[in-house]
Amino acid sequence: MNDKLLALRLFVRVARSGSFSAAAGELDLSQPSVSRIIAALEEDVGAALVTRTTRAVTLTDIGNDYLASVEAILSSLEEADHTARGSRELRGSLRVAMPASFGVREIIPLMPEFLARHPSLNVSLLMSDQRQDTIKEGADVALRLGDLADSSATARVIGRTQRLIAASPSYLRSLS
Repeated sequence: MNDKLLALRLFVRVARSGSFSAAAGELDLSQPSVSRIIAALEEDVGAALVTRTTRAVTLTDIGNDYLASVEAILSSLEEADHTARGSRELRGSLRVAMPASFGVREIIPLMPEFLARHPSLNVSLLMSDQRQDTIKEGADVALRLGDLADSSATARVIGRTQRLIAASPSYLRSLS
């Protein structure tokens, strides 16, 4: 693997985990190696991408922008690799953040058939009815309902649903 590609993949892992040590463990490297590679990437880019403290590694504003671009590049590269192999089979790991109520009602019932069609794909569902920090949670993709609060996120509408509020006439009378 080329050095720049390794550095970009490491940067994504560090950004998602918030830790050089965790990224090192995931990619079977030493923590000092990861730190050195990220420092070299920052030098190559000409900007500080992460802020290092004794407790955590956080992204700078430039680092957040760089992360979005790098994730898009890596995703395109993986897609190109799959196309070149002539395989439409999905493989690897996918971490999906979503509201728990939506996941239980809409996604979990579809999972057995989806996973049977893609046995080389490992899917982790990160379900919470609280808005998740996709970077901190290490989510690859997030399903959101309603308007996006963060306009810096890349988003696509994948569906629409209608809601209906219903009440019986006797219940409504009891409110007056």
